[in-house]
Amino acid sequence: MSTATIQVRMNSALKQETEAALKSMGLSMSTAIHLFCRQVVNQGRIPFEIVAPNLPNAVTRKAMD
Repeated sequence: MSTATIQVRMNSALKQETEAALKSMGLSMSTAIHLFCRQVVNQGRIPFEIVAPNLPNAVTRKAMD
C-alpha cells in the first residue's frame, strides 16, 4: 500500500499539549490522526461528539444546582 503525506496547521501551544497527552497514551500524532481517519471511515461520521467548550459540563451543572 502506498502512503500519502498530510499537512495540518494548528496553534503551536495546542500541538505541544496534544503531543504531551498522546505521549502519555503511548501514541504519536501520526498514529492518532491515522486512528481518527480510520474511525471516520469505519463509522461514517466524526467518531466523537462535538460540543461547545463554554457549556458547563455535568459536574459544573450539578454544582450550580
